Amino acid sequence: MIEARERTDMILPNSVPKLMLSYLNQLNRTIEADNKRDILAVQQDAQAIAWACLQQTYRPTTIKKTVALAALAALDDATPPQERLTYLEKRLQLLQTPEPGDSTRIILDPLAEYLAAAYWVERTCQQADPPGTWATFFESIDQKLAQAQETPEVIRGFLLALYDCCLDNSHHDGIPPDLPNQLLDKAKIDSNQLLQQQEARRIQKLIAELSAPEEEFRIEAALKLSQRGAPAQIAEPELVGMLENPNQTLAPREAAAQALGQLGVGAAALLKLLTQAQADVSLRRSAAEALGQMQAGKADLLHILESDHPLTLRQGAARALGLIGAPSGDPVPMLIPQLVYGEVKTEVRAIRVWREALPEALTLELVAIPGGDFVMGSPPDEASRDWYPSSYPDTEGLDVEGQHAVTLQPFWMGQHPVTQAQWRAVAALPAVNRELEPNPASFKGDHRPVEQVTWYDAMEFCARLSQYTGKTYRLPSEAEWEYACRAGTTSPFFMGETLSTDIANYNGHYTYGASSTGIYRETTTEVGSFGVNAFGLADMHGNVYDWCLDHWHPSYDGAPTDGSAWVTEGDERYRIVRGGSWYDNPDNCRSAVRGRSSPGNRNDIVGFRVVCVSPWT
Repeated sequence: MIEARERTDMILPNSVPKLMLSYLNQLNRTIEADNKRDILAVQQDAQAIAWACLQQTYRPTTIKKTVALAALAALDDATPPQERLTYLEKRLQLLQTPEPGDSTRIILDPLAEYLAAAYWVERTCQQADPPGTWATFFESIDQKLAQAQETPEVIRGFLLALYDCCLDNSHHDGIPPDLPNQLLDKAKIDSNQLLQQQEARRIQKLIAELSAPEEEFRIEAALKLSQRGAPAQIAEPELVGMLENPNQTLAPREAAAQALGQLGVGAAALLKLLTQAQADVSLRRSAAEALGQMQAGKADLLHILESDHPLTLRQGAARALGLIGAPSGDPVPMLIPQLVYGEVKTEVRAIRVWREALPEALTLELVAIPGGDFVMGSPPDEASRDWYPSSYPDTEGLDVEGQHAVTLQPFWMGQHPVTQAQWRAVAALPAVNRELEPNPASFKGDHRPVEQVTWYDAMEFCARLSQYTGKTYRLPSEAEWEYACRAGTTSPFFMGETLSTDIANYNGHYTYGASSTGIYRETTTEVGSFGVNAFGLADMHGNVYDWCLDHWHPSYDGAPTDGSAWVTEGDERYRIVRGGSWYDNPDNCRSAVRGRSSPGNRNDIVGFRVVCVSPWT
């Protein structure tokens, strides 16, 4: 049966039992409406006859029609058994009737095996003692094989069909957890080998779908291939072809570039595309970021970053160089954007990055934030600072962003919000105070920020990270966050007096100051997509809010002046969030704007980044 499944790989879905039923359904669809039987009744009849064909030897055999009729008569169906048998034989041509015409069998052995397996599994799950029924079944296998002096290999097809049906119904209480492995052991099949074969079939199917006429199928296939690791590297020729095909639209070509980067193949094709001046700039950016994923093309990427290329391409090169990185503590070239009279100006600067080793060969990138003094809050004439009373009634008559001097000690801060890949790695570590959902985000992607995490979840992440590394990790205080965001600036945003969707992810349907409207992406973006501030921090304006340590206070009256978190014992109503999100208008993404959220809330606009207060050497 393994060979049969391999031969039909190009049409098999992940669930072979469902494929077999879909084949039966398709046969029934061809019958004219006036003569068509109910498909569930047809499935029931076919399964009963299939079981009758396998019941004696667990191999597809020919049975007398009287046996088939008895099997049909045992079912709860008012239609006469002979009429139903004729329907399967003559109308659907599902049965063969060899001479002299008094016997029958299912036309395809694999179909018979899967229909019989579905029949047996369904009825066993309905028994009062399914584990006992399965134990008796295994005993009967041994008895039948012993009587025939045969080995389990001769019934491997049926055992594999049972295995697949059990996997499809693994949620049912009648399927003991160890049953699939028992079936593989009985069939003398190595489970790891079978899984590898199944994965190889899935990959071949995805490769075939790269040629599908529907664009969305091609994109989805490339995305799924990108997630399948080294075994999917065999898709390199097809993905390169998809990347280089000028008749493809932009989206599938970008998906192909992303897949090549994730799989670590196709560097030559990506480098060629990167340096093609006439190629679409968005596609060239995708090639740049793919090269960063595979740690390739550093010299070409640096040349693009330092040259007079379009902003989006230079942003892609900067992000790629960040992915390539450098030894911990060494400088990495970064792109620092500024808005001057509505025009984006950039500076390239090498900034030191520290890398904390995480499980799964991942790292957490941090930059050093120097100690110093700054004025926290916004000046009275800064636009959009008076919105608070309309949303937070407790701020009526208060200066929520009142300016005050703060002095901070040096610390290290996560270069960007914690990504979903980093979250999964730490969430798999031993719990300290609470359990963590391994994949909570709404907008999936390894390099996108994790969201849908509560303040308590973020605190648990820091606790696990501290326990794993031996360093002290925590959330930033509100003062640390604003000091780090400003990076020495006093303007509403670190890049200037206004904001642009060219350099941040927010709701571009709205403007701030003299800015123009832009795009509204309606989703998170991969971290580090737009550039950094003077300290090397990315995504400080928009994308996702960052949880902070502090409780919410409606003004800064009484706030600490040393940069520590302002915590009120026993107050669990609100914690501070900072930075705005993809959903917010630019007003709410200002350096000084203060947000609040219940610490137990989770949504798709709030993530977090970490602070480390242990010394790095």
